[in-house]
Amino acid sequence: MKSSVVAVAALLSIASVSSFASRVDAKEADAKEPDEIVEIVEDDEAKRPVKKPERAPEERPDQIAFRGFTRLTLAAGMAAREIAPAGAPSEERVGYDRGALTTHTYLDVKYSRGKTFQAVLSGSLAYGGYLAESRPGYLGAERKLESGRVEPVLREAYVGIYGEHVDLRLGQQRIVWGAGGGLAPNDVLNARDVRNRMQLDQEMIDLPTPAVRADFDLGVGILGVVVQPFFVPDRLSLYGGNWSLVQPDSPRSYRRLFGLYAEDRDRNHIDDAQAALVGARSPSGPLDGASIGASFKVHAGKLDTSFYYHWGRDRTPYIYLDPAFSRQLEIADPDKVDGLVFDAFQSQQKKAEAAYGGPLVIRYYRRHHVGFDATTTAGPLVLRADASYDTAMTFFSQGTLNSVARGAAQGVVGMEYQRALDKVISVEAWYMRLVGPEMRLVPVLDPANRGPLLFSDENNVGVASLVRWSFFENLVFETRSFVGVSPTWYMVRPEIGYNAPSFTVRVGLLLVDGERGSFGGVYGRNDTAYVTARHSF
Repeated sequence: MKSSVVAVAALLSIASVSSFASRVDAKEADAKEPDEIVEIVEDDEAKRPVKKPERAPEERPDQIAFRGFTRLTLAAGMAAREIAPAGAPSEERVGYDRGALTTHTYLDVKYSRGKTFQAVLSGSLAYGGYLAESRPGYLGAERKLESGRVEPVLREAYVGIYGEHVDLRLGQQRIVWGAGGGLAPNDVLNARDVRNRMQLDQEMIDLPTPAVRADFDLGVGILGVVVQPFFVPDRLSLYGGNWSLVQPDSPRSYRRLFGLYAEDRDRNHIDDAQAALVGARSPSGPLDGASIGASFKVHAGKLDTSFYYHWGRDRTPYIYLDPAFSRQLEIADPDKVDGLVFDAFQSQQKKAEAAYGGPLVIRYYRRHHVGFDATTTAGPLVLRADASYDTAMTFFSQGTLNSVARGAAQGVVGMEYQRALDKVISVEAWYMRLVGPEMRLVPVLDPANRGPLLFSDENNVGVASLVRWSFFENLVFETRSFVGVSPTWYMVRPEIGYNAPSFTVRVGLLLVDGERGSFGGVYGRNDTAYVTARHSF
């Protein structure tokens, strides 16, 4: 490189000297022969080094992008070692995972051809091992190591065709409605995996669903239409885990129903039975499970506003256990469940099945959803608002654990300050009002849902927050929290750790508690300490 520079400098020097000499000779000749016209033509351009024009970078028509991560988490429960509920016989116990070692791997592949075509494929692989104690069939507070199974999940699998005024996406996809943030009442198009509230990655919580999505640029705004031919419910655990619906203070009938089945069976058999129970009762046909939605987005100055409508099923299962069957289950001698009382169970089961498909009903309520959101900025702040109304949402009764369908209106206002990805402060206030009387999905003569609701009141108020701040480049502190005002409860998750561009390791706590019947009250024994490491690629 240096020799090239010297050579160019030498050529320029020679050219300058030659030009100067030519001008001197011309002046001397002009002085000696004034009547002679001497024309000197200099080709300066030929003497200067020619710089080739830079070529514009060619747009690559085909591009493939990979993104993913793998995470390892070790968690330890901090509850006192005891049988729950206290003094309960084996078949009525609710076990506890004292420790858990979980791994998650996620991979996302995107193929793009110019700006008009894209194909996306993503999936995950998960595995967990557990230190379980006090489960049905264990001797007292006995502890045992239990292995989960490797769980592969197809996430997104769709193709996108993009035009000047129309965009089309077909396949299994994640479709986000709402202004974002931790509380999103309008985000109703996709299912979620809520079996473990210790899940730390949003990609592992969201469950993309089959859909056809079209967006039309109308000039004044963007009209979006979504058709989902099949119904995909939320993945929740009814029994067997720290975050399952059935907990130590749940009705005896539910604890005994699942406890009798769980005795002498490992957690994989219990999970399979729940999945089969829920899956067999989920709408499976394209007409029964189909849904349709529409959105309209408008941008005006600093304000972005969207309006939403969706007609489909609530993704939380509506669960109903026949009251007569429940009473028989509570008073039955567990040693004789397979003997004398079995005929009584069968008789009641036949009556319930003939009347409404019982004695245990799991269904999904179809409802209408309308909502809107707005986002704007004020200096360094981002201001957001979300509001929605559902004609029916699924709740649970404290006394029976049976489901209750009620209309519900929700509102969220939030504020976010962000200097960088690792310097964020966000606060959101949430309000939900239950509207109208209970909607009866099961036509029974004996109302089973009297009394207060589980997790919810008629009026619900809470505040969610996120603080993430880095110090000394690689040290990061983060805390996520929700504080319920009505009902009163809290869940806080502070973390501190080391962040690098592709690797992070953190230690943290999950603290949860609250009044009886609230989310924190039901899961109050799940205080957890953990360490987690994630490698991104």
